[in-house]
Amino acid sequence: MLMRPWGDFIGGLAPLQPSKPALLRHLSRLQRAPHIYWYPGCGSDLSPLVLDVPNNPTGERLYRLGGTLTSDSIPLVLWMNDHSKYQDLFPRPGEIKVEFNEYRLYQTDRWRYWADYRARLEVGKHQENYLFEGEIPIKLFSVTLHNTNQGKHSRPTQGDRYLVIYSNCASHELFRRVLLPFAIRPRCVALIRQGGFSSQLHYEQYIDLPAWLVERENELTGPVDMYIIDAYGQDLRFKRPLAKAIEHYDYRGGPVPWGWRPCRAFGRPGLTYRREHKLG
Repeated sequence: MLMRPWGDFIGGLAPLQPSKPALLRHLSRLQRAPHIYWYPGCGSDLSPLVLDVPNNPTGERLYRLGGTLTSDSIPLVLWMNDHSKYQDLFPRPGEIKVEFNEYRLYQTDRWRYWADYRARLEVGKHQENYLFEGEIPIKLFSVTLHNTNQGKHSRPTQGDRYLVIYSNCASHELFRRVLLPFAIRPRCVALIRQGGFSSQLHYEQYIDLPAWLVERENELTGPVDMYIIDAYGQDLRFKRPLAKAIEHYDYRGGPVPWGWRPCRAFGRPGLTYRREHKLG
């Protein structure tokens, strides 16, 4: 497949309502596609942002608005997608705040780190809605994240302000129409609570999605560095992914309280990984 230039992607985004393209301008400064932390079947789960400091599995920080971005930059951006029709209004602007007492009330894995970190998220204060080439909805939105319980890793007083990309479409459609032709390389992939709408489309994301990525990694300009996979996507006895395409990936860490327990991190062989990376 002939790679299309990044400028074609930016030019293919038609705004769905009048707005200042402030977030789009950040992406339009790039000469080539960013790398992404891909979270398919995400629902409304923003955990990758909460876990970015100090636990980002790539050892690299997700891109923050206001950071230094030049034409030669290859930032790491969170890209989420979900096929569910119930997610077409995501994100709903507002504040999410989870404290210890709320975690005890919910007692769900999703909230544990959020509560441990005293996490507070301001979601969608800035949001831009586009349609890519008349078919795929693309939303750009901001999330400002605060926490006060991580010692030297606590966020600054004003919080960390992230740029997030979201698509309300099936993973195979996003892969075929956007990621592959524009050589958008996933550096990390989160396979958490997969199987709802994807199973209705006759494919299995725990198995098929890694196979797509391995098969086309040359066109994507490189392999996936890390997969975060919950219990349904693992051989629990041998602590390895169920997907044959990545069963050689090394067990790098976990379990972590995310998705169906146990959730573990698997890295490609030979990858140098530092759990705590300097900010910036």
